[in-house]
Amino acid sequence: MSFSSASAGSRRRLCGAAFGFLALGSAGAALADDAAADAVSTEVARVDVTAAKTRPLAQDTGLAAMPYSVQDTAQAINVIPAEQLQQQHIATLDQALRNVPGITVAIGEGGTLSGDQFKIRGQNAQDDIYVDGLRDFGVYTRDSFDIDEVQVLKGPSGAMFGRGSVGGAVNSLSKQPLLKEEVEAYGSVGNGDTYRATADINHHFGEHAALRVNLMANANNVVDRDLVGSDRWGVAVAAGFGLQTDTSLVLNYVHQHDNRTPDYGITIVQPPGQLVALPASEYGVPRSTYLGYDTDQDRTTADIVTARFRKAFSDDLTLTSDTRLGAYHRYFQYTTIDRCDATVATNFCATRLFGPNPETAEGGIGGGGPYDQNAWGAQNITALRARFAVGGFRNDLIVGSDLSYQANDKTFYAYRLPPGFAYTLGNHAVSRSNIGRNLFDPIHSPPPGYEVYLPSPTDLANSSATASTVLSSNGISADYGVFFTDRLWL
Repeated sequence: MSFSSASAGSRRRLCGAAFGFLALGSAGAALADDAAADAVSTEVARVDVTAAKTRPLAQDTGLAAMPYSVQDTAQAINVIPAEQLQQQHIATLDQALRNVPGITVAIGEGGTLSGDQFKIRGQNAQDDIYVDGLRDFGVYTRDSFDIDEVQVLKGPSGAMFGRGSVGGAVNSLSKQPLLKEEVEAYGSVGNGDTYRATADINHHFGEHAALRVNLMANANNVVDRDLVGSDRWGVAVAAGFGLQTDTSLVLNYVHQHDNRTPDYGITIVQPPGQLVALPASEYGVPRSTYLGYDTDQDRTTADIVTARFRKAFSDDLTLTSDTRLGAYHRYFQYTTIDRCDATVATNFCATRLFGPNPETAEGGIGGGGPYDQNAWGAQNITALRARFAVGGFRNDLIVGSDLSYQANDKTFYAYRLPPGFAYTLGNHAVSRSNIGRNLFDPIHSPPPGYEVYLPSPTDLANSSATASTVLSSNGISADYGVFFTDRLWL
């Protein structure tokens, strides 16, 4: 049988129509089933979700000289809020600043580990660390257990902080007492025998008073490094009176103690006949090898008391007076192997390292003697802020004073050397620099009779005992300043 193309088209249309009726029938049946299911469905209870909108740029900077929000402060500012500190499990100020570009951390350049050392845009900012707008000049590693927010102000900031602040400043906001009941506790365990526990307790008493206590205990070693670790603990107590009223006073006390092992890493080695020197770990020395003594220590204590007073005479006239008293103590003692070359001074250490018996290679001790440092200081910033209209335009005037005093006393110690000890380096004379330290398996306990003592002026003439030439040093700094700022909105 034959049929024309027209007949084939009609047949295709007929089949399409039949398929369409089947599809409509199936859809109709599905709709009927859905209607039946809706008739017997159970109504679900209503769920309301509420959340506060985060506005980090609206946060106050806490600076008495410029008490504006981050957004209204004429400065490049990076903010690390409390949520980020908590989510990243930040334990120190150093870790928090890793979130900010343009900041580098000094790790012992110049031969001395000195707590938190930061550079902002290449400029040294060691003395430009602030808490609640007041200078925190102590030399120690700052834990974050009492930090609510970190602000990094980049660029010259003398208008806000006075002296220093060429590259910028780091300002931390401490945790303040709140008018509510709240208890939080955190614990963590990590690699390198890391254990950390913190607690945050806030108690609301009276209508406008509150007490907040923060506690911290932290212990950790360093992965793949022998004997290197840190143990620290801290407590912060803040009491607020007259909160959310025209007259308020907040008192804050922070105590932190830290005992850590200074680590200067692996010495560099210059192979005989070569110009390039590389770490000894590149030539077979285990990376985990600690080349210091087990008596080395970096022990710091910080005690800081802060009082923040605020009086609002009206909505447009406010007086603030912030006062801080800080006392800091540090004892520092370290050993470093900083020499392994092909000279007689190190008993040809590099030659032995690349010879048939590399395990006999010994490095030479370098670095200075121990020291004990005590520092204390006080600062007060009082400011009067007046807001008014000038010619119909909004105006904000701030005038105040900044008074500060710092004192620093440092005592230098020396090492008493054992007379019967076998000095293997150099000319084998009784000298600290002639004490050989095996690079592969060093003895961590110092030689018998190797003791720290306070030298006399006569002892200082014997350079074999210590690298220092002074017994003590002290310095005093007093600064008195006034500031005046005015902002006009056009």
